[in-house]
Amino acid sequence: MTFQETLERYLLYLKKSGYSAGDIERKGRLLKNWLSCALALFSPGIPGVLDKVDKPLFYYKKKIHSHVEKEKIETVEHFLNILRKEREKVVYLNLYLFLDRYRRRFFTNNLERKQKSDAILSFCRAVGFEVKIQTITKKVYLQCIDYLRSLAIQRVTGYSRLFFIYCSEKNWVSFNPHEEQRSPYARAFEIDFIGTEGGIWKDYVKDYIHYLQFERNLSDGGIDYQVRKLKYFAVWLDTQKVKKPDVDIIKRFIDKKQKDGVKDITVGKYLSVIRYFFDFLVEKGRMGKNPANELRIKSNVYYQGDVLDELEVNRVIECLENEVYETRKAKEIRKMMVHFRAVRDLCLFQIFTFTGLRLSEVSGMKLSDIDFVNRSIKITGKGNKGYRHKMRNILINDYLWRTFTRYLKERNYPGQEYVWISFKGSPMGNSGINKVITARVKQAGIDKRISPHRLRATCASLYVKKGMDPFTLKTLLGHQSIATTMDKYTQLTEEELRTIWKKTNPLAGIDDE
Repeated sequence: MTFQETLERYLLYLKKSGYSAGDIERKGRLLKNWLSCALALFSPGIPGVLDKVDKPLFYYKKKIHSHVEKEKIETVEHFLNILRKEREKVVYLNLYLFLDRYRRRFFTNNLERKQKSDAILSFCRAVGFEVKIQTITKKVYLQCIDYLRSLAIQRVTGYSRLFFIYCSEKNWVSFNPHEEQRSPYARAFEIDFIGTEGGIWKDYVKDYIHYLQFERNLSDGGIDYQVRKLKYFAVWLDTQKVKKPDVDIIKRFIDKKQKDGVKDITVGKYLSVIRYFFDFLVEKGRMGKNPANELRIKSNVYYQGDVLDELEVNRVIECLENEVYETRKAKEIRKMMVHFRAVRDLCLFQIFTFTGLRLSEVSGMKLSDIDFVNRSIKITGKGNKGYRHKMRNILINDYLWRTFTRYLKERNYPGQEYVWISFKGSPMGNSGINKVITARVKQAGIDKRISPHRLRATCASLYVKKGMDPFTLKTLLGHQSIATTMDKYTQLTEEELRTIWKKTNPLAGIDDE
């Protein structure tokens, strides 16, 4: 089946799914104009097909034509002659590489040359319509997506991805085109994150990353935490042309941070990371001693953050339930999108509030982690997953399970392995989930700064108020130390503590004073 035949079926599917005529026309136009061209540029069999072209075809005004202006035919025949001659010397992997090499020859800003380049692109689009959809590999698909992204044409990349997802569900392509989730810590490991320009301290930081990753075997999150702070320190040292930092140099950096408005508790974290970094340099013989050992930052202020009480939790749930109910019979695609998001966000809010899971644990959740028989979810905890394998199972109660299964029914992307996705099937990252929780709490009229992490604290506090013992709570939250559980995640008033004490004290009732 050709791309043209597949595209016609896809547009018919969109019509049956409730998309408006305007949406379908826009999607079809972009896919015909640009995805067909991308397929011609990257499909490996195209250069061989071009060798056999007898009479060029052209695509314009939504149709494929054979009879066009003489100038266009001459331009394309000239283009094909050059390609055939070059193929005697070089076997090009794809047409894109060939056109890129001869860019000045075919693509210029000159008006006459522009008309010629338009003729070539029109010809490529017509050739792309004849690409067999079954022959497209994942490599070709990724090359097409990267090319379309480079064009910066709004929405064409997303439309193309959805088109291939449809083909995958119909088993017309052999690969899974669902977008993979990018690690939230991937940027810290990219070669240009510290900076492209050279510098002794930037190079030291890169060596330190390697040390943390392969010798200390730290988790990606732990490395990301240190590297993001060391980046500013290393850049500052290179800018100041410091070769042998001492206590005064570190104090100058701390003063700069404090003048920039950084809080003392954060400055203390900078100093801690710098101390570990200098320990590494001393151990490797690049420094004689660690000057950061002589410094301490005192901070008596600790902001614990907001949590929701039981009434506020119920208010958010009720607000989302109302939105789910009001949009339950939606037939227009935009209202269907609102309904999907309401069902998903309700489930997300309940997952965080009732299980106390971390943001990274929720965003990384996959369908294979769900045990539908025992109604539980396998969680890979915080830390280096390839080394420590801190696993635990979270049991789901009946109320949450009903919400969860309702979301899975609305989630109509079986090929996507990640549980939490957008309406278009892309996996949600940490930032997207965080924005959802913050927005939904505000939508319920609650004036508190609530993030997924604060919902984790909400979960702990609510369970303690209900009388859960600390050791059970420690297991639920996945903590190694019970001190972490009680110190950071349980916010109780004196009256609440007294009530829990009366419930759990073995001598309760003997003396109520």
